[in-house]
Amino acid sequence: MDTMRIKNDTESLGLLILAGGQSSRMGSNKAFLKWGKDEQSTLLAELLTKGLEFGFKDIIISANEVKETESVIQTCVGNYLASHISVNEEGQQLVESVEISHIQVVADEHKALGPLSGFAAGLRTGSCMYYAVMSVDMPFIEFDYLVDWFTQIKWKDVQIFVPQVHNRIHPLAGIYHRDCGEVAARLLAHDDHKVQSLFEVCKTEIIDMTGDMHLFTNINTPLDYKLARARIANTNRAVPVVTIAASKSKTGKTTLIEGLIAYFKEQGVAVGVVKSDGHNFVMDYEGTDTTRAAQAGADAVAIASPHQYAMLIKTMDKMDLFTLSQQMPVDLVFIESRSHGVFPIIEVFRQGYNEQMISDKENLVAIATEAETTVERAILEHPGVARVDINDVASIGDWICKNIL
Repeated sequence: MDTMRIKNDTESLGLLILAGGQSSRMGSNKAFLKWGKDEQSTLLAELLTKGLEFGFKDIIISANEVKETESVIQTCVGNYLASHISVNEEGQQLVESVEISHIQVVADEHKALGPLSGFAAGLRTGSCMYYAVMSVDMPFIEFDYLVDWFTQIKWKDVQIFVPQVHNRIHPLAGIYHRDCGEVAARLLAHDDHKVQSLFEVCKTEIIDMTGDMHLFTNINTPLDYKLARARIANTNRAVPVVTIAASKSKTGKTTLIEGLIAYFKEQGVAVGVVKSDGHNFVMDYEGTDTTRAAQAGADAVAIASPHQYAMLIKTMDKMDLFTLSQQMPVDLVFIESRSHGVFPIIEVFRQGYNEQMISDKENLVAIATEAETTVERAILEHPGVARVDINDVASIGDWICKNIL
């Protein structure tokens, strides 16, 4: 897939995508997990597209499912080229001059030996002096930080640049000299499978990236995957949403929402709440001008005071709760629901109050319950969910901030 290249500061920098992992904790190949707005898009497709847009000279994908990977490459390149075609007022197609990286797939020489096997196979194949080595399971990664790193590494006597977040090194998000491929092969030959062993042989510089820690979020488990989906969904919404659900009333979901409102208000966050009602609710009282207007047949009634306003609109069908949430002038909305709710969902489950869980397994991210309550059955029926203590609202608020906002 050789054509012309985008010329930028990464002209001598390649990209090595490690997509050959066992994915044992996930239960399926992480490279082909769905990701993005397009139903056909995957984690691998998203990362490859970012690489094409960034303009790497050479892109190598270390993968064991070669045919499936080549299909992803073909689709990504086609979509990338199509994105540079526009139509003018006369209906003529205008094709922007673009340059496509050289892309190839290499299979691990030693399967089931971890990412170091991908280093050995990929770096020894490449034509660039340096490669950004990226794990396929980092959906939030952006490559901008590599520009400054690559500028530094060219004049420093260093073979490896890797990021560190809170004293934890992320070896699968750094820049490596291609000679590290031979070092990796020698380590594997001596039954050493640790990527960190490269740092003991090659001159390495560790860069603190704690301020950009979100870039290095990994997806290793079904829960990680759901939380990452929740975060990206809320990022793309006009207003972030979290559903608090329960199968019955009097389970504590309203009390939990009240506590979360107080928690987020202390953080300076404007909070909204949307609640479903199965009856014709009343927000006014008999005899007011607004009630009389509504009773006279007005389809919409509004009232405003110096510090608040309200609007009551009659509809033929029930308004969708998510649509309502996106119209609220706040920073965060909690939807209180006794049905399935909007993703992501935290369901309240309390022994003696609930008989069953109601949330879809794909949309449920956490179960809120008493710390002492036994909910093994609920957990077993809904794998890949977190458990949070309903009586510790501050910890739930912290969990929401860290994982789904």
